[in-house]
Amino acid sequence: AIVETSGCCVLGEARISTTDPHLFEGAQFDAFSRLRAQVPLVRYGLDAMAFARVATGDIDLATDVGLKPHDYDALVACVRFAGGHIGNWTGGDDLSGGDVIAAASEALYRQAVGALKG
Repeated sequence: AIVETSGCCVLGEARISTTDPHLFEGAQFDAFSRLRAQVPLVRYGLDAMAFARVATGDIDLATDVGLKPHDYDALVACVRFAGGHIGNWTGGDDLSGGDVIAAASEALYRQAVGALKG
């Protein structure tokens, strides 16, 4: 079977997932709240599985904060191979800060980063 993202490229149509909204604090919580307000469906509690589900097309966006390389390293290849985009909350590729977002498309990723930035 071919693995590919949903291809979603419109934030207002995206399904998003994060482990737990209570993991976000201060400015991160505010940023996630802005993003959450722009999507029709939010799922919680999937942990790394949410990032894998971006690759399989079941989720359009996955984001978490405070991640370590062992949390995301394998998922980077999966998301990119499936046609998605993965990066940090400021629009870059450096994931070492731990604030990671995976999207079904680069266009969706850019919109999500815009929402996070406000």
